[in-house]
Amino acid sequence: MTASNPEEPATSESSDATERPTSGRRLRGLLVKLALSLLSAALLFVIAEGVASITLLVRDLDESGVTLAEHRHTTYDPLLGWVNEPNQSIPNMYGPGLGLHTNSLGFRATHEFSKKVPAGKMRIVCSGDSFTLGYGVSDQTTWASQLEVLEPKLETVNMGQGGYGADQAYLWYKRDGSELEHDVQLFAFITGDFIRAGRSTNFGLPKPVLTLNDGELQTTGIPVSRLPYLVPYFVHNRRRFSELNILQLVNGPEVPNAQRGVAMTEIQLRETMVAMFRELKRLNEERGSRLVAVHLPGERDLTNEKSKSWAEFLTVELENIGVPYLNLIEDLGEVPEPAIPSLFIQPGEIDLSGAAGHFTVKGNRWAATQILRRLSELPNFAEELAHR
Repeated sequence: MTASNPEEPATSESSDATERPTSGRRLRGLLVKLALSLLSAALLFVIAEGVASITLLVRDLDESGVTLAEHRHTTYDPLLGWVNEPNQSIPNMYGPGLGLHTNSLGFRATHEFSKKVPAGKMRIVCSGDSFTLGYGVSDQTTWASQLEVLEPKLETVNMGQGGYGADQAYLWYKRDGSELEHDVQLFAFITGDFIRAGRSTNFGLPKPVLTLNDGELQTTGIPVSRLPYLVPYFVHNRRRFSELNILQLVNGPEVPNAQRGVAMTEIQLRETMVAMFRELKRLNEERGSRLVAVHLPGERDLTNEKSKSWAEFLTVELENIGVPYLNLIEDLGEVPEPAIPSLFIQPGEIDLSGAAGHFTVKGNRWAATQILRRLSELPNFAEELAHR
C-alpha cells in the first residue's frame, strides 16, 4: 500500500460531502429571506390598513360634530345623570335667534318664578324630555310657552330635559318639583321615553334605573358614574371609535344595539312605569296639584306598533289609577297626511345631531293647542281656570 499524496485532488466522495451542507445553508438562507420579506410586506399592509382606518375615523369625527347639543347646557348630576345648568344663556343655541336660557333652578326660562302661584294664574309644571324642552326652537315657541300664549291665565314651568327617559323626568320632578307651588303637572313623554327608562345608559351615558322591589319603587345605579361625563367628545363618537378593528378584536363580537344597557324585561318595565305614575299622583296630591299624562307623538307614531301597544296599555292602566291620559297620537291622526311633516323638523333642516323628528315651531303650537283643548275637557279644569 502506498501513502497518499497530499497534493492530489480530493476524491468525488469527499467533494459531495462538502457541497451538501453548503447547499443546505443557502436554501435555509433563501427561506429566511423569503419569510422576512413576506413578514415585512404583511407588516406594511397592517400599518397601511391601520393608518387608513384612523384617517377615515378622524374624517368621520370631523364631519359628525363635536358633541351632542345637550352638552352645551347640561352638567353632571349624581341622581339624574345630567341636568340643565342653572343661569345659562345661549342666544343662538339652535341657530340664529333660536336661543336657550335657563333660570336659577335650571328650568328653561328667561325669568325667575315666585315660590307661590301668582294671583289670577294657574301654574302648570311641564315635565318631559327634549320635546318638552323644545329642542330646535326658541324659548318662546316651545309648546309649554305656547300654552301661556293661548291662555294668558296659565303660567307654565318648563322642566323638559334632552335625552331623558320617563324615569329621569320623574326623579327630577320628585326632587326639584317642590321648589315651586303649582296646580297641575303635565307629565309629557314620547314612546321612546319608556324604552329609555328600561336601560341603564342613554347616548352612551350612564343613568339611574327605576325598579320594583316587593311592589316598592327603588332607584338603582346611583350615584351615577361621573367619568363618561368628563369626556363627552369620546362618548358622542363612541360608535365611530368602536369601528376601529383593534377595538373589535379586543372586545370580541359586537353586542346588538337593542341589548345594550337593557336593565329589565318589557313586562317588568310596564309594571315599573305603572308604579311610577301611582307615585307621581301621590306626590301631586301631597302638593295640592293634579297629575295629567300627555303622550306626545312622533312623526311615524301612527304606524308604529310599539307606540300603539304602549298607548293601549296606558289607556287602561292610567284610567285604573285615576290619571287623565291625553293621547296626542290620536290627534295626529286627525291631521291631513300631507301636513304632518311640517309639524316635525326634517333631516338637514337644523345642523345638529338629533334635531330631526322634534317639533317645529308649528308643531309646538299644534301640540299646545291640542293639550289646552284636552285639558279644557277634563272635569273642573275649565271652571277652576275661569275662577282665576
